[in-house]
Amino acid sequence: MSKQQKHLNSFSSHVAELLEEYGDIKIKSMFGGYGVFLNEKIIGIIADEELYFKSPKDNLVFKEEYGAEQFAYEAKGKPVKMSYYKAPSEIFDDSTMLKKWGNISRS
Repeated sequence: MSKQQKHLNSFSSHVAELLEEYGDIKIKSMFGGYGVFLNEKIIGIIADEELYFKSPKDNLVFKEEYGAEQFAYEAKGKPVKMSYYKAPSEIFDDSTMLKKWGNISRS
């Protein structure tokens, strides 16, 4: 674990541990949350102790198949939606689902 990785909260450290079997995982502090990088490519974000996976352009599989909530933040009093979708809680106990979401995010 790099020096930067040592400053993660327990949830972010747990996410890193779950994903490390799929490649070089780095969790970087970004904008009050964390970016999740696999082999130097961002695949997700962590905000408010929730994991969101990046959805490839025009791919709504997370929303359509899982009903996943889209990540949004407020700017100038208006919600701004980003192409990241909240991972379901069961993903932390289901390595097949975790791998599927990770693979979709890398495409």
